[in-house]
Amino acid sequence: MQTQIHIEEATQEAGEDYAYVLGQLRAYNESHASHSFVRKRIHLYARNKKGKIVGGCFAAITFHTLSIQILWVEASMRRSGTGKLLLEKVENIAREMGTIWSTVETTSFQARPFYERMGYKVFADLADSPIGDTCYWLKKRLNKV
Repeated sequence: MQTQIHIEEATQEAGEDYAYVLGQLRAYNESHASHSFVRKRIHLYARNKKGKIVGGCFAAITFHTLSIQILWVEASMRRSGTGKLLLEKVENIAREMGTIWSTVETTSFQARPFYERMGYKVFADLADSPIGDTCYWLKKRLNKV
C-alpha cells in the first residue's frame, strides 16, 4: 500500500515548517556524527574610512568545516588586500574554534586564482556550470585532526 504524499513548494524559506525540517535534520546529524555538530554563522564586513561597506564575507562552520558562502569586494577595492584580510579573519575565527577544513565554491569567471594564492586547492570541478564556464570546489586545511 502506497502512502499518499502531497509535495508543495514553499513561497518563503523562513517559518515554522522550515525550522521544523532543519531541526529534524540537525537532530539526526548530531545523533550520528562522531564529532560535535558545532555550528556558527560568521558575517564580516570591510568598511572604508567613511563607514561604507566595501567588502564582506559570510560563512558557516558545521562539523569542523568552514564553508565560505560569500566573499565579495567592491570592484574599486579589488587587489587592495581587502579580500585577503576578510579571508584571513574568517579562517582565524574558524581555527580558534578547532575547525579542520575550509571550503569554498567559485567559478571560472570569479576568484579561483585568489583562493589558490591563499593556499586553497581544487578538489572537484563541474564543467558547464554555468554553461560555458566551470564551477570549482576548493579546500584548505586549517588545523590537524
